Amino acid sequence: IRSSPRAATFNVYNFTRQRHEVRTADKMTEDLLISGVSLPLWFPPVTIDKEVYIDPVYATDANLEEAIRRGADELWVIWTVSEGGEWKNGPIHHYFQIIEAAANSSLRGVLSRIKRNNTAIEAGMIGEFGRRITVQMLTAEVPLHYLFTLRAGRYREAVELGVEAGRLWCRDQGIELNLVS
Repeated sequence: IRSSPRAATFNVYNFTRQRHEVRTADKMTEDLLISGVSLPLWFPPVTIDKEVYIDPVYATDANLEEAIRRGADELWVIWTVSEGGEWKNGPIHHYFQIIEAAANSSLRGVLSRIKRNNTAIEAGMIGEFGRRITVQMLTAEVPLHYLFTLRAGRYREAVELGVEAGRLWCRDQGIELNLVS
């Protein structure tokens, strides 16, 4: 990770300052990395220099703006946050449905801005980002156990589910797969 400090970025949420922060690889620490997956209710927050950090999932689940800011004009987004819109009962479902609401709302907002940008560029105007941005979306509905695994077999199942969805998406897009056996 630290071998290319300008290419990799990490999202953390500084709860003390109430702000989303982007860190380059050379500014990451083990504690910050752990904070980036410290989901409230499931894991305790991480305190660093008297400031509290949590998973940034409520602020961003895909920081497309940072990639654009760093010069990306083609974004490949693997989106496994449910978009099903089906409300299910129970505290675990409710917890993840809150994340779905925050994540999908944020993603759709950024995608709308990208679309408006591209429309402006095509009309000969500057656009918000100053260049055309291409988005490739790989989306898949995944069962809750994909996110919430308690048994080793479920991890393997979750990985295989992702591999299967990824291969199907590539085939649908006409992308040739070079599978190694």
